[in-house]
Amino acid sequence: MSIAPSRRVPPSKRPCCRGDRLRNHRNLRQIFALPILVGILSTVGLVAALVGDGWWDGLSWTSLSLPVLLYFFFTIRRQATSRD
Repeated sequence: MSIAPSRRVPPSKRPCCRGDRLRNHRNLRQIFALPILVGILSTVGLVAALVGDGWWDGLSWTSLSLPVLLYFFFTIRRQATSRD
């Protein structure tokens, strides 16, 4: 009784090792860049609201509306992709 030699699959053909994981891999700068930017802009908006009037109010409204707009954008986008 002979056992057929097992065929070895090269790493590039294996489903777990194709490079999909590496393509989706992000470093810390890529992960936290936008949240830090949104936090900085929110802080600028809060300081602008406290500092002055006039164009400072416009700056504060713009800066503080950004997180709300991003929330709605990503919520709608997520709902649209979950329906498909």
